[in-house]
Amino acid sequence: MSIHTRVAAVLCTAAAAFCVPSAARAGLMTSTQSATLPMTSTNFNTDGSGLSPLVFQKFDTQNNTLQLDEVVLTFHAQVQNNFGMTFTTPATITVSVGTGNPSVPGPVITLFEPNGTTPLLTAAASNNDSALSRTVTWGYNPGETLSQSFGTDQAVGSKFYLAPLITQASNSLTLTNPADLALFTGQGVLKLPVAAQAFSVFTSSSGNGSGWITTYGSADATVTYKYHNRTPVPETVPEPAALVLWGIGGVSVLVAHRVRRRTLNG
Repeated sequence: MSIHTRVAAVLCTAAAAFCVPSAARAGLMTSTQSATLPMTSTNFNTDGSGLSPLVFQKFDTQNNTLQLDEVVLTFHAQVQNNFGMTFTTPATITVSVGTGNPSVPGPVITLFEPNGTTPLLTAAASNNDSALSRTVTWGYNPGETLSQSFGTDQAVGSKFYLAPLITQASNSLTLTNPADLALFTGQGVLKLPVAAQAFSVFTSSSGNGSGWITTYGSADATVTYKYHNRTPVPETVPEPAALVLWGIGGVSVLVAHRVRRRTLNG
């Protein structure tokens, strides 16, 4: 390879390093937004109960200059069950949340697609019977007066206090399917309904009494859009460093040419 060819190759390599479009070096861009449903008594369904669904701004392609690559959806829910019972005669009373049926578990909060029927994410409380129930035997011993209520005294440590059950659950989902991405793309807002269901069971021994469970649920979700710029980056004037390299390269070619002429003439 001649001196001219070697120098030209070096110059081309240096020039290529500075002419790579910045978009090719950049990674995905992200945009995140969140929405919250406050603690609300169950059962509820924001799709038909007047409660506001979780609302998010859709991804705006800005006249197709931006391309949505994936949507990361994170869902967090909290369920709180307050237990209570009243004894009118001596009895053993048990109040439970959940049916005990594995196919129909205890309290559950579900985030749906805008159609209100296709679930996206679900956060459910444990279906552990020992954790989802409270049992009290009362009225058989001297001094155990009737009618006596449990669960209405909120003082921790009181013998009439029934600790509430608080369960938190989280789940996440990454969407890359074109049909799913289309759901989140466009103008305006995207409304995702939330529904909560809870089931309660009350049992008593031969005595008389009543029991109840009040269930509340809250939910919050975060949507993260990951996207890239589809618009080609226009060519730019070489940076000063590139110009310096070109200058050095030009001098190198000139010096090599003169050295070669002297050698031939000598």
